[in-house]
Amino acid sequence: GAFSVNYGTHTQMTGSLTAAGDGYGDIVKFGGTTTTVGNMYYLDSDGTWELTNGTDDSAGAKELLAIALGINSDIDGMLLKGFVKAATPAGTQVPGAPVYMRASNGAVSYVQNSTSGNIIRIVGYGLTTNNHIYFNPDSTFVEIA
Repeated sequence: GAFSVNYGTHTQMTGSLTAAGDGYGDIVKFGGTTTTVGNMYYLDSDGTWELTNGTDDSAGAKELLAIALGINSDIDGMLLKGFVKAATPAGTQVPGAPVYMRASNGAVSYVQNSTSGNIIRIVGYGLTTNNHIYFNPDSTFVEIA
């Protein structure tokens, strides 16, 4: 595997984050997983990446999270922390407001989950109204009673 810090290819954030899944920051390349660009994954105990889901406390609630930067975790990489254009989040983005793990596979949301048994975990913050987010997952989560 490899670890790199990549701060983009342009002097402005909007110049380098044009498509969903475009991102830069702390990137790792390992796991041997076929991924969907822009989706959020957690590192499974077998060393592969699996899609997160806020309905299940074993699908990213307490695990290491990353955003897929392409279709192969070993080649394209997984963004652990940094700036990324999110892939069609639910809700309306508000700059500076939290971004949450969504109750569907691999998705993020600008609206926190509210169903009993679902997970609330902040995974970043909105930057612009173009789905640009600062991806910086909190290590804590809450399960709704």
